[in-house]
Amino acid sequence: MIALRGMNAELRPYAEYAHAIADHFNVTARVASVRRSWNAQQALYAAYVAARAAGRFPSSEVPYPANAPGDSAHQYGLAWDSQVAPEYRQWWQGVRRWIGFQVYDHDAPHAELPNWRAWIR
Repeated sequence: MIALRGMNAELRPYAEYAHAIADHFNVTARVASVRRSWNAQQALYAAYVAARAAGRFPSSEVPYPANAPGDSAHQYGLAWDSQVAPEYRQWWQGVRRWIGFQVYDHDAPHAELPNWRAWIR
C-alpha cells in the first residue's frame, strides 16, 4: 500500500491515482513525506536556511528548499514528496501536473494542492 497516511482525505485519491499510473508503467515512485509536524518542518527549514547562508544550497544534505513552519502544505496534509529514478523525473512531474497538482521544477519531489493556502484560511 502507498504510504500516504496523513494526506487530506479528499486529496489522497488523486495522489493514489498518480501512483497507480506509475505502477502501470512499472515506474517505482517512493513516497518520502506527507504530513509533517511543526517541529519536523522547523528542522527542515532551519537546515535549508543554514545551507543557504553557508552557500551550500543545493547540496546532497539539503537538496530542496523548505518553507517556514506554518507556511508548508505538508503541515495540512495538502502535499506529498515522492521520488523516482532520475530518468523518470520529468515524466513523474508531468503525471502529477496532469492530475492537477502544483509541481515545481526547483523541487522535483514535491507536489501540492494548487492554491492550498486558500483552503486553510
